[in-house]
Amino acid sequence: MLLLLRLKNLFLYRKYLTVFLVIILIITMLTGFYCQKTKIPENEVFNEDFSSIDGVIQTLYFSITFSAGSEPDLSLLSNCFTTDALFIRITQDTVLRMNRESFISSFRHRVESGQLTSFYEAEIKRKSLTWGSMTQVFSSYQKAVNMEQPSEFIRGINSMQLFYDKDRWWITSIIWEEETEERLLPVEFR
Repeated sequence: MLLLLRLKNLFLYRKYLTVFLVIILIITMLTGFYCQKTKIPENEVFNEDFSSIDGVIQTLYFSITFSAGSEPDLSLLSNCFTTDALFIRITQDTVLRMNRESFISSFRHRVESGQLTSFYEAEIKRKSLTWGSMTQVFSSYQKAVNMEQPSEFIRGINSMQLFYDKDRWWITSIIWEEETEERLLPVEFR
């Protein structure tokens, strides 16, 4: 009888704990929708660093960000990736596959033709898994296109694979997809 009473109490405890955790999760999700707006950095001094995963990721974001009247550092961008790196952009309509040179050529063309007058992309959060000399990174981002001080950002996730060789980290592939109304960023990436 005592055992049944203890089991009943344990069951009720777990039930209330589950309800409590669900409420906390919902509150966390709701507060995630009220993100603070970030300003685009100007005249930032930057030192490239390929010796750490963090350094490569920061260099990647820095290299493609540029204000109106300036240009992205596409040479620096190129140095983040292996020569045979794969770039994959997923949209609602298609999957676009590129290599390093075709991605950089496309980005350069958009800048030179005036389609891109400014571009801002910065990391929001990151989750990494490393084993030995290889790493898988999920990096959520916010970006703005052709806007100096955007009121709203486009968000998405970059999925990157890196490996360590010759005293530095290299990105060997990147896949990205933007957030949609139907598919919001997971709470842990906001």
